[in-house]
Amino acid sequence: PMSNNAWDSVAEAYAERVEPFTSQFAAPLLDAACEALGGVALTGAHVLDVAAGSGAVALEALRRGAKVTATDGSGEMLRVASERASAASHELATRVAEGTALPLDLAGGSLLATSGFGVIFFPDVAAGIAELSRCVRPGGAIAFSAWGSAEETAAFQLIPTVARETLGEEAPPAGAARRIDGSPAVLPALLRAAGLEPHVRGPVTRTLTCGSAEAFWERFALGAPSTRALLARLGDERAALLRAAVLSALDQRFGGGEVRLEASAYLAVGVAPRALPPLFVGPAGFAAVSGHWAGPFFAPGARRAKGDAALDFLQERFCAVEINST
Repeated sequence: PMSNNAWDSVAEAYAERVEPFTSQFAAPLLDAACEALGGVALTGAHVLDVAAGSGAVALEALRRGAKVTATDGSGEMLRVASERASAASHELATRVAEGTALPLDLAGGSLLATSGFGVIFFPDVAAGIAELSRCVRPGGAIAFSAWGSAEETAAFQLIPTVARETLGEEAPPAGAARRIDGSPAVLPALLRAAGLEPHVRGPVTRTLTCGSAEAFWERFALGAPSTRALLARLGDERAALLRAAVLSALDQRFGGGEVRLEASAYLAVGVAPRALPPLFVGPAGFAAVSGHWAGPFFAPGARRAKGDAALDFLQERFCAVEINST
């Protein structure tokens, strides 16, 4: 995955050059979530947006009247998102946090937890889905968007293809973490494994439009950390060769005019059970609900040390149940 510094360095460029396309999937994602929840409106509901980036999904939820908290590992991305929300007369709460280790106090606080093209890039996607799930209340839902396969995302394949064919360079490099492909086979399995009822919509296809081959190149070279990382690995001379080859390929295909390439995504919604299943004792002496940690478990007759602030906090936050001999 990209470091927070990598995302910090492209925050402004990402909002300007990349999000105008990715944001086209924000409204369909929220539509899919509301439909899976029985046609609810988001007015007054709390939405948690994870790996929020520069705010595409968060801003769409705010426009629908939701109260939104946006989290991201990049403080600069959240600054941009917050400024955009303020410019539209909305108030956006923000928290700097990694998507696989969200703050404990977010547990169970949202009707909906979303991630627009975020969780699919986590090194442990299942852990990310589990965190989103932990933050929704019973009967709530998580919703995330996932790019389709290489064949379904032509807009994103041109630069890596040219890099491989002209320079023998893989992007991302061999062995690097790669995003999961969204598909009707992969996504429902991930949701079911998290104890959620799956609803998957797609493919949803949009067209990436750039005014020229140069504009297409700059979108990725300036606003996409993965492309910037590729260019850094190549060095100035080979990066210039790649740019020239990409521009040539685009000019040949589009005759020197507007560039139009499609990309498709799948929208994954998982609805949480309305009623909690019975508690069971999990590993290391913890009571768990549907595979999620629910609080400390005390063996019959056991007594913890006085002044254990950590357990006091956890017991208060998670309503842990002390099990005794009665």
